[in-house]
Amino acid sequence: TTGCRRAFVLRYFGDPDARAACSGCDNCLGLHKGVERDPPVTRPRAERRRRGDDAAGAAGRGRTRSAAGTAEPAEPVIGPADAALFSALRTLRSELARSEQVPAYVVFPDRTLAEMAVRRPRTLQGLGDIRGVGPTKLEKYGERFLDAIRDASDSEAA
Repeated sequence: TTGCRRAFVLRYFGDPDARAACSGCDNCLGLHKGVERDPPVTRPRAERRRRGDDAAGAAGRGRTRSAAGTAEPAEPVIGPADAALFSALRTLRSELARSEQVPAYVVFPDRTLAEMAVRRPRTLQGLGDIRGVGPTKLEKYGERFLDAIRDASDSEAA
């Protein structure tokens, strides 16, 4: 507020005796230095829709926008063909988590496993392109998860 801070607080809490000025707060004494703020930038609704920033528009195209404004794939959908691989990846994740004594989501969250099951990467680079697989996890777990994906693909082909 630019007026008396004490009066503002007293009025907020319903004090009927709040005066217009207290002669004691920084605003009444003239000590308050206002902070210049840029007005918030708002775009017209039609522009948000065109760019895909609103939820309905983004979901309709199968992509969402992150805070940085980059497009991210929507939540992967596990079909019947991917369910067996997803289950195998969850089993591997549980074994690794138990051996390292960490929660399973620390190894990889379900969303990452689902994307692995749907995309079925064949290389470390392909695995690294999946959301949730950074350089450290790629180095630590990459080969084991690729082996599980290859084994599942080989057994389905046979």
